[in-house]
Amino acid sequence: MTAMKNNFWAFKDGDGNNRAHVPATPMWIAIVRAVQLALALLILILTAVAANKFRGAFSSFALTWFTFAWTLLHIGWLAISILIVPLIYNIWGQLAVEILSVIFWLASWAALAADAASLGEYERMYTGDAVFTGTGRSSGVPNDFKTGSSCTKAAAALGALQWVLFVVTLVFFVMALVRFQKGHTTTTTRVSDPEVAAGGAELKTGPGQFHTTEQPYPDNGGVQAQQGFAEQPVSVDHAPPQQQQQGHQVQPTVYS
Repeated sequence: MTAMKNNFWAFKDGDGNNRAHVPATPMWIAIVRAVQLALALLILILTAVAANKFRGAFSSFALTWFTFAWTLLHIGWLAISILIVPLIYNIWGQLAVEILSVIFWLASWAALAADAASLGEYERMYTGDAVFTGTGRSSGVPNDFKTGSSCTKAAAALGALQWVLFVVTLVFFVMALVRFQKGHTTTTTRVSDPEVAAGGAELKTGPGQFHTTEQPYPDNGGVQAQQGFAEQPVSVDHAPPQQQQQGHQVQPTVYS
């Protein structure tokens, strides 16, 4: 079970491509994608056989074929954008594609189910007429019609299963998207350096002011010594006037 939760594209981490914008995808989701692709192909085959037996195609068949092509684009884009060219992956684009896939498969299997129900009703009526008239036929339905009807019913059932699988992947992706967004926000706002964290409490002295730290400017040697600065001697030429006055000694007056 633990292996099924591992990120299935983790083996591509060493290829030099940046996938920080791609949410982690567990292995079981990759297996579901493979099942979705296989079901789409099987539904395509069933509807193609039914159209051949009926010597024509219902509108539900055309919609199903479109949905099959869309599914190929959906899963193919995910595989290429995650495994080969992560630069073209977009998390919001995947959300839109997932929603559209759910809508398309819902419409497809519903249309197939409606046609399958109509074919089943026609089958029952045709068989009833054959038995009632006493023609001696075990069934008045041609074999091609029966085969086409059976394929349509099977395609409708598999289409419903396909729709459920796409609902599952959509729900999981929405949950993964929420977790990814929260984790991304936390990562970008977390401060690990204490000095950087201390800098977050800078004192704003007002517009146009450049002094934003909480520590005052050093004014005397005592503050410099506390901050680790060595006190430098002050030149007499640049000493303050008070210090210069204190530096002169009073000379005695000599009277002759």
